[in-house]
Amino acid sequence: MEEKKKKSKVKIILGIIVAIILVGVIIFGFEYYRVLQYHREFNLLDKNQFVVYHTKVENNNGKKIKIPVVNLDYPGIQQLNNEIVDTLKKYDVNDLAEQLMPYEEDGIIELVIIFKENDDTKFLVYHVDIEKGKIIRDTNELFDMLYIDKENYIKQYKETFSKALTEKYFIGDHSNNNISINMTDEQILNMPFSLCVKGAAFGYYQDERGTIYNKLLQLDDFSLHSSILKFSYNDLIVDNLKYGLSQEQVKQIMGQPDEIIDSSVSTDIYGKSITYKYSDLNLVFYNHDGKLLLSQASTESPNYTFARNLKVGDTKEKVLNSFYKDNSYENSLRDIISSDSGESYGKYLYGYLLEDYIINPVDENNNIEYGFINYYGYNPDDPTSDYMIIYEYAQPPYMLHSDDPYNVNSSLIFDMNSDDIVTGIRWYFNPKTLD
Repeated sequence: MEEKKKKSKVKIILGIIVAIILVGVIIFGFEYYRVLQYHREFNLLDKNQFVVYHTKVENNNGKKIKIPVVNLDYPGIQQLNNEIVDTLKKYDVNDLAEQLMPYEEDGIIELVIIFKENDDTKFLVYHVDIEKGKIIRDTNELFDMLYIDKENYIKQYKETFSKALTEKYFIGDHSNNNISINMTDEQILNMPFSLCVKGAAFGYYQDERGTIYNKLLQLDDFSLHSSILKFSYNDLIVDNLKYGLSQEQVKQIMGQPDEIIDSSVSTDIYGKSITYKYSDLNLVFYNHDGKLLLSQASTESPNYTFARNLKVGDTKEKVLNSFYKDNSYENSLRDIISSDSGESYGKYLYGYLLEDYIINPVDENNNIEYGFINYYGYNPDDPTSDYMIIYEYAQPPYMLHSDDPYNVNSSLIFDMNSDDIVTGIRWYFNPKTLD
């Protein structure tokens, strides 16, 4: 009797999960069709159709079922279309319940085909590069193309799967959400990932009819371009140090500094500072709400490791690939235009400089986050010329309660030479209030 109750609860919860997924996918489906209007320039098989459309065919039981057609004239696409048709035709789909849910993200089409056979909800998922017409079957490759942090994804997968097992499927002790997942990282990455619902499969059928996935795990607090991939306070680190440490905490980790510089006179808008010099690493402490806390770190030495395992001597490519960016090709990133000269002096990586915000009054409900490459004064033909890759972030309440366009309180800066090599790294955590 108790076992029947548990099975009944599981069915109800699974039904709710499927309903949530379907609603989310439908919403993204409508947005997808709007976006498809802009892709007429691609090499379409049928110029009168969208990049993805659907048709109806009879399955093995004589029912008319919807079948997606990827409308791109590239080698391999017809094979994919035939594969989808051959797979779906073999299933006894109930009452045309199958759903064609196309979605697009950064030039990648995703097809999530959800349908019911008897009492089982199942789905297929396919990804296609629109421009190249390439079928992406490897999740690792998909994540690389979309700059999804694999380590963060695997962590979220394990945590959410464990939580689902305990809370949703009544397996294990409800007080323990840390059930070990008997899957390797590579096995997790090999499970299909759905862009539109930010979830991953964790169950599948594999038989003569093809591989059909029957459950989709919605990852807790996971977004495609998660804020963890953008620069944030979490990136204000160097080796075992992080922003906000006291002088005593720093000395416990690093030992006594080689030199201490005490600025008893206010030298800038942040007031008094204490600088610790350790060989070729400089650490600066500023006053945060009455306490001198670690606020700056800088070096020109490759002996120290900063956020995302970045060091002096790394390449521009490694830096850019370690943080989120809006577009994978620099020459198509948005220019930063000087308000004085009207000339471009850099490229946005994501977000906008605050000069572009309507910030009067300051919006204290949202975070400020952006990254850009600052080429101001840079001459690529001059071997002594340099430029900077800069990331900025702030959470309200902001440093200054005004419409100051530089109203951010944390920065991570990579100094680059003409060979696109990092020559120096520095970060700042500026006080939000002044002395």
